Formats: sequence, structure tokens, C-alpha cells
Amino acid sequence: VYKDMGQMTCQTTFAECAVLDKSYCGGTCPAGCSDLNDVYHAHRFALNLPVCRAALNSGDLTSSGGHVVWKNEHANGGEASEFVQSTRNINTPILG
Repeated sequence: VYKDMGQMTCQTTFAECAVLDKSYCGGTCPAGCSDLNDVYHAHRFALNLPVCRAALNSGDLTSSGGHVVWKNEHANGGEASEFVQSTRNINTPILG
């Protein structure tokens, strides 16, 4: 399942996209968000962190903003989100 979050803010969190486990979310980040941490870079993020700032941190977005797609996972040991590089292979229903 894919849920389009539409236009997000620099503070929109992964958790705001409430979907089933291992479902996809996407949205458009504005320009000008700041990186979560300009020294340490990660590829998996806690659900309470802001999507756009995390995308800058992982290298999936520039400060110019743009569209990002991620997957929320609820697994043993916690919850995490990670960005996906392409939406070409996502053949799932879209939620508005």
C-alpha cells in the first residue's frame, strides 16, 4: 500500500503516515530544511523523526527539497523508516 502525504513541512514525522507494516509513504519536502546531523549520516530512522530532515541526512534529498518515498517497518526491537530509491516497482493500491 502507498499513501501520498502531499506537501509536507520540515517537521512532518515518519509516524504521521499511519499505514500497515512495510507499507510505503511519500510526500514532497519544501526547500530549506536543515539536516538532522551534519556529521553522522544514517539510512534507517526512528518514526518520531522529521522525514525531510532525515532525507537530507541520508542523501536522498538536497536542500532544494523534492519528493521522497519511504517504508515504515514495525519489527521486533523497534520501529524504523528507510527511504526507497525508486517507485517504479511499487505495484500497490494508493491511499489518498
